[in-house]
Amino acid sequence: MAQLISAGPFATEGERRAAKVLQQLPASWIVICNKILPHGDRSHEIDFIVIGDHYIFLLDEKSWRGKILGNDQIWVRADGFSLRSPLTKADYVAKVLFGHVGWKVTPLKDSRYCVRGGVLLSAADQFPQIHDSRAANGIFLLGNICERLQAIDKQGGDSLVGQWRAQISKKLVELSNRPQVPSRIESLTIDDALSLRPGVRLFNARMDGNSDKTLQLMVYDLTKDPLDSKALYDFYMH
Repeated sequence: MAQLISAGPFATEGERRAAKVLQQLPASWIVICNKILPHGDRSHEIDFIVIGDHYIFLLDEKSWRGKILGNDQIWVRADGFSLRSPLTKADYVAKVLFGHVGWKVTPLKDSRYCVRGGVLLSAADQFPQIHDSRAANGIFLLGNICERLQAIDKQGGDSLVGQWRAQISKKLVELSNRPQVPSRIESLTIDDALSLRPGVRLFNARMDGNSDKTLQLMVYDLTKDPLDSKALYDFYMH
């Protein structure tokens, strides 16, 4: 199974359902969920970033049902609501992501174009009728998305993506200068930390104005498996 990494909480049940399916991709692949990508004075929310062997796929999840019609400009949903083609937005953000990755992971700076934007219709049971040359390889249904992503990944892109996959993921989700153990948490000074078990650490701390008294804080990492983060939160809160 692919590695799932949470860069933020799921906004919808459709995203959670899609993540479970994307986890069925090859074990070497990485799926980053809910990444906020800064760009100038604005930011872009990316539902899924899938790092394959040759391509980085950017997927915009839509939980739309029923018949969808459209072209390269406008899509019309079954409820009659019309909107700008989400493929256009996905393509634009893919270009931003490509520049961001090239800046963060220098071996990819001069690589062949290797980021593809797409739309995942997680609740649809039929392919939309979209008159757009991008639709064939840019629109996905949940039932066969893993097979299609792997097929597209073999058709082009750049092998540097697979070679530098771990570094790409690290640069997209981690804060490069963030210490493993913070020196302070609000009014507490952290002296040291012990690892009790995977995802659980014990911090020894002192409160401001009472340096003789040591406090112990249990710190739980709920991001290791984004599909179970809420269940873990409910368990530890209980």
